[in-house]
Amino acid sequence: MGKIRGWLILLGCACLAFVAVGIYLLGTHMARRILDHVEPHSASSSMPQAPLICDKFDVKASVQGTRLELSLDTDLPDGTDVFVDVYRSYRMKGNPSDYSIDYAHLTGTVGDWRQVRVIDFGHDRFHKQYAQARLEQAYAGVAAEVVSISDNIQVRVLVHAGQSSPLFGPKNRNLSGKKVVVDTARGGLHIVEWKHSLPYPLDRQAPKEVPTVNVPPLEVGRTYRLSDGAILLSEIEPATMWAVEQSKEIGPQGRVLVLKVAKGKHSSCMWYQVRATSADGTPIGVGWVNGLLQLQQKVEKVD
Repeated sequence: MGKIRGWLILLGCACLAFVAVGIYLLGTHMARRILDHVEPHSASSSMPQAPLICDKFDVKASVQGTRLELSLDTDLPDGTDVFVDVYRSYRMKGNPSDYSIDYAHLTGTVGDWRQVRVIDFGHDRFHKQYAQARLEQAYAGVAAEVVSISDNIQVRVLVHAGQSSPLFGPKNRNLSGKKVVVDTARGGLHIVEWKHSLPYPLDRQAPKEVPTVNVPPLEVGRTYRLSDGAILLSEIEPATMWAVEQSKEIGPQGRVLVLKVAKGKHSSCMWYQVRATSADGTPIGVGWVNGLLQLQQKVEKVD
């Protein structure tokens, strides 16, 4: 699921009634925020469980040079799953939404974070990912001039609804206490969330103009090798979790034969209907891949 999660962020698929490209345009952090609340089937249990209480959820975070030091003090069990996100936001002209660039997205447990852990990050990481995001926005036809980039980084620690332990119950409904928030907008999920802003100005100005992108389209009837692989979707811009769950993974060095070319409904992204095979030639199936993959990896014509 982790690898598919990353590709869903790239493709901007619609999930839980959000417009497909809209999720992608909110940036990786906001896309993860939506996917964080998707409850895996394994988390449900028909047996009643004793309530878990969270009255304490104290996070200590400080920036030391290019390192973030973070620790967690809570009354939750050590095995509680948490996400830790570190990101910087920016805004584009004519759009009130915050876009973001991730410095880190870490998974782990409460026990992992009781002692101080260090997250190394520098300005080069932001500049590289920011440039890539701007290229993808321009390719999708949704880029605009950037009007502001935050001087702060945002840190978020989340007890999400996808807990591996059945003790939390469906939608974490066995979780209660002073620090628990019930997300009524997403079906009554019980979560614990801590967010904080820390000063960390960029070392140099990032380009704010819209970049120029010139990506030649893939040719119908040709076969291409994908250095990093892709996710094969059952339809263009899938709008339901059912459609997303029908996706298949094309692994690194997999091949795709292009059958048809189409344009997305919500952006200028190209979509390709392909027949996919694995690196060893095993058939995977027929489906759709997004043209954004051309900006993410080496795509080599092989015939």
